[in-house]
Amino acid sequence: MLKALKIMSISLQNELEYRFNYFISIIGSFIPFIVNLLVWYAIDKNYNNNMGYTFSQIVNYYFWILIIGNVLNSTNNTADLIRTGEINSYLIKPFNYTLYSFLIDLPKRLFFIIVAILLIIVSQVWLSEYITINMSFGICLAFVFSLAIGYVMNFLLIFILNEFAFSLTQISLFMGAYNVLLNVTSGKLMPLDMFPKALRKVLEILPFQYCGYFQTKIVTNSFDDIKDILTKFLFGIIWLLLLSMFSTFYWKQSVKKYSAYGG
Repeated sequence: MLKALKIMSISLQNELEYRFNYFISIIGSFIPFIVNLLVWYAIDKNYNNNMGYTFSQIVNYYFWILIIGNVLNSTNNTADLIRTGEINSYLIKPFNYTLYSFLIDLPKRLFFIIVAILLIIVSQVWLSEYITINMSFGICLAFVFSLAIGYVMNFLLIFILNEFAFSLTQISLFMGAYNVLLNVTSGKLMPLDMFPKALRKVLEILPFQYCGYFQTKIVTNSFDDIKDILTKFLFGIIWLLLLSMFSTFYWKQSVKKYSAYGG
């Protein structure tokens, strides 16, 4: 436990040196948010909106998925370490590298959580007509738990992609494709319930919905029954176990075959 706290403390100190970058990235994330709202405003004013969302609901949805997406976002440089050979210095140390990467990344979320709280407070002052917060204690607990599941899910997905660097020279193309896929399948581009029914059922089975959409549906009170939330939690935990087992298996197999150069 003390080692874990020390690792997180060092990571937090490193991030404090680059806090300006985080503020820039947060400001930049508002650009697609504003563009989405302008598009939906035009649709609402000039066309028949049969998507099942009013403009106020759309503003509320995109605000929350923006906040949640920034909180759940995870970064990892394992692929660069593998490519340059710097991973050697970690492989010879007596600790679990996956856990180490998780502990390094976790403190970075503190900045986004603090900013998210500030944005939520501001929204209740300036955008209370659109941004609503109306959660019972049980729903609030479910939301916090869903954030934990979503963050670990997102971390595992990114980490597995980085692990592919053991087999591939460059994974930048895969990272780009993954980011596009995630924007669509996690509900960042548009709510999943706006997709055709058959496609929506497929998307709601995949793990990507836990990277924003599921949490947003909870906080906006869009679930009809608590049983639906519990069912989603069950599938989320199953996905976490599957991804964790795959990541562990792939890491062990790749390390056995890994020929280290450089570093």
